[in-house]
Amino acid sequence: MARWQIPDEISGLYHGAHYFRSFPGRIFCNQRSVKKEMKALQKRFIIQLFIVSLLLYGILYLIFTKYFVANIPLVLMVGLLFAVNSAAFILLSDTKEKKPRSFVYSFMTISFGRLIVCSIFVFSYALTHRHDARTFALTFFALYFIYTTVEVRAIYAFFKN
Repeated sequence: MARWQIPDEISGLYHGAHYFRSFPGRIFCNQRSVKKEMKALQKRFIIQLFIVSLLLYGILYLIFTKYFVANIPLVLMVGLLFAVNSAAFILLSDTKEKKPRSFVYSFMTISFGRLIVCSIFVFSYALTHRHDARTFALTFFALYFIYTTVEVRAIYAFFKN
C-alpha cells in the first residue's frame, strides 16, 4: 500500500464521502468545505422561508382585506416568525457536529424559547388591542405551526444528508 492511500479497513467507513482526503498515513476532514456547505444550506433555508413568508403574507392579506375587516399587523407577525425561525435554524444547524444528546437539548431549549417569545408577543398585543385579540392570536399561532413545520422538515432534511 502506498503512503498516500487510505487503508482498506478505513476506506469502507467513508465510502462515497467527498469531504475526506488522504495525507501520508492520516485522514483529515476538509472543514472548509463542510462549513461552506452548511452556510449554503442555511442560505437556502432562509430563502425558502422568505418565499413561504411572502406567500403566507399574500394569502393573509387577501383574506383579511376581502373577507374580514381586521386591523392586524401582518408584516409584524410574519417578520417576527421569519426572524425567530431563521435564527433557530441557524443555531440548530450549528449543533450538527456535536453529540446527538447536545442536539436534542438544543432543539428542546430553542423550541421552548421560541414558544415563550411568541407567547409574550401575542399576550402583549392582546393587552393593548382587545378588540382584535382573538383573531390575532388564532392567526399568529396558525402561522407559528406552519413555520415550525417548515423548520422541522428542513432540519430533518439537513441532518439526513
